[in-house]
Amino acid sequence: MEFLTPMWLGFAAVLLSAMSRFNNPQVLLKESSTQHENWWKQLKHILSLNPGQQNLLLRPPRANTTVFRYRLYQFLYALLAVLIYLLVLFQPDILKQIQVIILWFAPENMPNLKNAGPLVIAAFVVLILPNVPPFRWADIKIRSLLYERALIPAQQLREMHRLKMALYNPPNNLVEQVREIAVTEGFAASDIAYDSKNPTTKSLWGKCIILMEQIKNWEADDHYKTAFAVLKEPDSEKRSVAAVMEMQQNLIADARVCFAELRMNHGEKSEALNNRETVFRSSCRTLLVKTYSLLAGISLHSHYSDHERIMQFGKLGFHLEPEANGPIPNPNDLLILTIILCIFLVLPLADKLGPVRGIMIGIVMFSAVLTPIVLAYVCPRMSDRKHQQQRHGPNVLYPVLSGILAAFFGFLIIVIGGQFIEPSTYCNYTGYERYINCSYPWSFLHGGIAILLAIRLGTGEYPDVNLLQGIQRYREWGNIKDAVICAFFMLMITVALVIPEQEMLRGNSLEYWAYWKMLLRITLMSFVLGFIVPTWYRAQNNYNNKVDRRRDPKERERFKQELDLIQHNMRS
Repeated sequence: MEFLTPMWLGFAAVLLSAMSRFNNPQVLLKESSTQHENWWKQLKHILSLNPGQQNLLLRPPRANTTVFRYRLYQFLYALLAVLIYLLVLFQPDILKQIQVIILWFAPENMPNLKNAGPLVIAAFVVLILPNVPPFRWADIKIRSLLYERALIPAQQLREMHRLKMALYNPPNNLVEQVREIAVTEGFAASDIAYDSKNPTTKSLWGKCIILMEQIKNWEADDHYKTAFAVLKEPDSEKRSVAAVMEMQQNLIADARVCFAELRMNHGEKSEALNNRETVFRSSCRTLLVKTYSLLAGISLHSHYSDHERIMQFGKLGFHLEPEANGPIPNPNDLLILTIILCIFLVLPLADKLGPVRGIMIGIVMFSAVLTPIVLAYVCPRMSDRKHQQQRHGPNVLYPVLSGILAAFFGFLIIVIGGQFIEPSTYCNYTGYERYINCSYPWSFLHGGIAILLAIRLGTGEYPDVNLLQGIQRYREWGNIKDAVICAFFMLMITVALVIPEQEMLRGNSLEYWAYWKMLLRITLMSFVLGFIVPTWYRAQNNYNNKVDRRRDPKERERFKQELDLIQHNMRS
């Protein structure tokens, strides 16, 4: 008990220090000077694709991303630091090797941490490791990768490119509304026209002012007010929407002059008119790029899923194709899954069983969650609801195969991980024998998780979040029904199969508190996974399962038959 309190104090110190360091990096510049370098380093600099100063760290992401995404990657970085702390604390051999490496780069008066307590180890992980090569380089690389995922601008560029390449057909009533406003500002009605297939000067200007009118409509919507307030110009307090509107206002005078000269010109254009039109078209394209960037940033700040962004842009007139990722979770989903498993499994088990066993069990459960999703992606007919409805009975093959594969992957992971675990008083075996004699009851657990998730993945639809109000918006993240079903049946599997088999192998019964702690941990973990994972699958699979009848011959023929039937009924 004396050891427990300092350990948790060190845990808190490492967690809070890492979270603070995540948003406060020192921007390190690497000079490309070749003085006092050997021939190999000089050749390396000569052949470098990016000579000169190299920024090793991106700027802090806090001001450039959503709160959810920033906190997500900040917590992941802190979680990595905590795992290193636990690994160094419980594995003295690793600490000894780290000290040897540090002595290669640091002064020799480095204190010996062999018999240090948890608080000293925490200070070592927080203060020394991130500042001594090669661990400093690893820290820089890890934070750079996390910043790339956390920053909105990288994804904003992709969204901007999607809007630029997408077909745009604005509503006719909006075009008429914009034309009436333009007439009051001194334009002729014929100056405002938009043709998606013919990018004339009038069409470019028409698209600019139509999109600006739609931005004004978004700005008046409460759903987007936060995004408009957050998005600001780089190194400035000016809002991005204000910068775009100011750019558009500055072009109005040029647009009037340019269109007036075009109306007066009835023959071949003069060189001066061609130059004026070229400059104006270039300004319109610049304004469009700025507008696309603003729309993409607002959408990324306001909508979590790709499906929701496509739906909202569709209302504006953009015809976007969904990202071709099928039902596979995106990187943010996998990151959340990793955090959930670390909180409920890896960290508690690492405290009790050691980091190696805790991480191994976490990987086993991670594979159990992904197995039914990947199986549905590889064999879509097996889990497709349309094919399930054509069967005379329930789809048994998909959940059973998911459970068998999850148990098999768990077997491989435990056998491989067991090679690195020393025999103990509880289990005096390694490798394959360790699984047979000590670990096989847990196959019921991760096999059961895979079966239950497979059953829930094959039922239900992702809800239309626009129709959900108030507390019902929890369906945007998960479903209580899925969570309760998974938690209840996993509780039954644990009570009926896992614990009896484990007690038989141990030769004695679990203590009262150990019994209920195991049930509570498994039930809570199953509840959380059942709440979130099926909704991830439905969110990814919902939009991609909509078949394009223009590309599928069978669907196209069926559509023609339905159309002929409708026309026949109308004539009769």
